[in-house]
Amino acid sequence: MVFWAFPKQISTLKRENLTENWQMGMRNWFLGKVPHNSDSIQSQSRSSAGMGGIPHMVYQFKNFINQRRSAMFKRFVIVVGVILMVTLPCNANAASYQKKIQKYVESHIRGWLAAPELIDAVAQQNINHMGLTGGDIKNLDQRWRTEKRLGGGDLMNSKMSNQLSAFLRGIKAASGGVIVEIFVMDNLGLNVGQTDPTGDYMQGDEAKWKKTYPVSANAVFIDEVEEDGGKNVSQTSLTVARSNGARLGAITVVIDVDKL
Repeated sequence: MVFWAFPKQISTLKRENLTENWQMGMRNWFLGKVPHNSDSIQSQSRSSAGMGGIPHMVYQFKNFINQRRSAMFKRFVIVVGVILMVTLPCNANAASYQKKIQKYVESHIRGWLAAPELIDAVAQQNINHMGLTGGDIKNLDQRWRTEKRLGGGDLMNSKMSNQLSAFLRGIKAASGGVIVEIFVMDNLGLNVGQTDPTGDYMQGDEAKWKKTYPVSANAVFIDEVEEDGGKNVSQTSLTVARSNGARLGAITVVIDVDKL
């Protein structure tokens, strides 16, 4: 069907030679045997019954494909290199912050987690909140959000002005700027006391509570560093527990990592 495009004077013999030559060229291409020097290509071209340029075309096509592959590979290497240049320093910085935060937790936070002001307040709220339903919690959370929008209210004031919150503000002040914020949650994830008003009253659906209180008495969750109010901070959360390992709730300490 292809040969109707050639001049009528091409003989049947030439067409047969052409077909054989084309098949040989394609077979050599797949086997990687296409000659790579011009003399061999010219020799094949002269001996192919008038249409011997086809093997050379096949070689050129294969060479073109190889060049494209080479160019694509070079671009791939460049892209991977750029990604590594960006991500490796970030990962190194994250690992550095993690170590510094963990060290700060053990040296400056663990000690006061067992303070009576903290333990007693969480334990008492757990008792007070026994029997709360999901609907009750949803209503309390909505009430908190409304009060915050209005600038305060009975629920928010009861948490911001209690003895635990006063204790936490003292811890924050003594940190020299390392601690930006602290808030404590009960066994349902509800606020018990805090240094600053939180956006929600219910924290139990967030990682700060899910990855601490339900996990173990010694669980620590160090969240990613993010910018907040011009500071690079990490929300570092721990389980609040009695000395015998009985879990009561959780605490989140927002740390300015640049101050470590």
